[in-house]
Amino acid sequence: MSRLVTFAASGPFELKPQQRSVWLCQCGLSQNRPFCDGSHAIAQKEQAGTLCIYNPVTQRKICELPASTDLEALLKQAGPPSESQF
Repeated sequence: MSRLVTFAASGPFELKPQQRSVWLCQCGLSQNRPFCDGSHAIAQKEQAGTLCIYNPVTQRKICELPASTDLEALLKQAGPPSESQF
């Protein structure tokens, strides 16, 4: 089953253990989740009020839509993704 997960944060979350901080990914682009790998630099350039969809492998932005876009209707219209999209 496929799912679209929306991440609203554009930076990591700091978890402060005893000696050293650990940074957890909140943008969804890290290739080392749950840990931050610095990929949020891409997300910090996004315009407010938009929904950005990224290729999960290449981390390249596929499209940018108004945040008010009806994703359920859009996904039904698009149909299932093909492997060539990823």
